[in-house]
Amino acid sequence: LAAPTLQDPNFVRSVVLLVRHTPQGAMGMIINRPGPRRLGELLQGAGIDVGGHVLDGLPVCQGGPVAGESGWVVYQGPDPRGESFETVGDVRVTGSMEVFRDLMTRDRADRVLFLLGYAGWGAGQLDAETEAGVWVPIPMSERILFDTPFPQRWRAAFLSVGIDPDLWTFQTGEG
Repeated sequence: LAAPTLQDPNFVRSVVLLVRHTPQGAMGMIINRPGPRRLGELLQGAGIDVGGHVLDGLPVCQGGPVAGESGWVVYQGPDPRGESFETVGDVRVTGSMEVFRDLMTRDRADRVLFLLGYAGWGAGQLDAETEAGVWVPIPMSERILFDTPFPQRWRAAFLSVGIDPDLWTFQTGEG
């Protein structure tokens, strides 16, 4: 979670699903920034006909400032193709068009997020920023990821670990 003090416009009040974190760097997806476009509109613009599928109405989220035209899907369920990053439980992230096509065979859209771009950090960068208090690591919650409305996710994520972000202090004191 972006700390309340983080003012970088790319990340202010963002909730990031961390996909990979190794000594070489980290990658994640911002999961609380829906954009104005819908998935059906985006696919139609790319010449992909999905024929009025239930996923057409999904908002296209801004996954992060890196590679803003790369498409990513966060979803719950199996990946028989083995082309997805596993996160927690059966929540996965993929950039595979084949897995996306498989998801299009679903008859519901309640456990799927579509994103453009991702968040990335160089070697040691995320660790240093976390140590400096820029990021607050919390366990991933499927409820927040899929069931909580986008504008409420940041605050709900903090509250899920007993932190009220409204009470966060922006300055240090003596004491």
